[in-house]
Amino acid sequence: MNKFEECKKAALSGDAEAQFNLGDMYFLGQCVSQDYVESFKWFSEAAKQGHPAALYNVGIQYAKGLGVNQDYKKAVEYLFEADKHGDPDAVSALSWLFACGKGFEQTDEDSFKWYLFLAQKGDVTAQNYVGLFYSTGKGTVQNDEEAIFWFRKAASAGCEDAKENLRLLGVKNE
Repeated sequence: MNKFEECKKAALSGDAEAQFNLGDMYFLGQCVSQDYVESFKWFSEAAKQGHPAALYNVGIQYAKGLGVNQDYKKAVEYLFEADKHGDPDAVSALSWLFACGKGFEQTDEDSFKWYLFLAQKGDVTAQNYVGLFYSTGKGTVQNDEEAIFWFRKAASAGCEDAKENLRLLGVKNE
């Protein structure tokens, strides 16, 4: 039995890691012809069992319409689940979808809430945006101390926009 056959046998028996690996083989075309429909099927099976990378991959396939109809709301749902289960790439994918306005409501209050969520997860761009929300009072209560806190956090991670925002406020980046 070759690697693909062994993996498929384990996947058919319900092994989440094997289901993920089989999905990966189909997605990348390793040991088998590339097939996004089959990759989606196997990633979905592993995702049902809470496999973090499978949840992430299902979210990405929904976002890009690979092997499934494009559905940004489902992409966001799966990526949030992936983050809850510890996938390290889910936050950056959520950040990208939010920045593009895909799968999220876009009121000022909702924007603040989602950027705050992403900022608390360590997304540097989101940290700068949270500073902007606090400095202007858009989507939240205006609060200079919070604005400076978030600008400094982003600036210390190398965000040039945050450094400029601190300069415009007349605050040193300590």
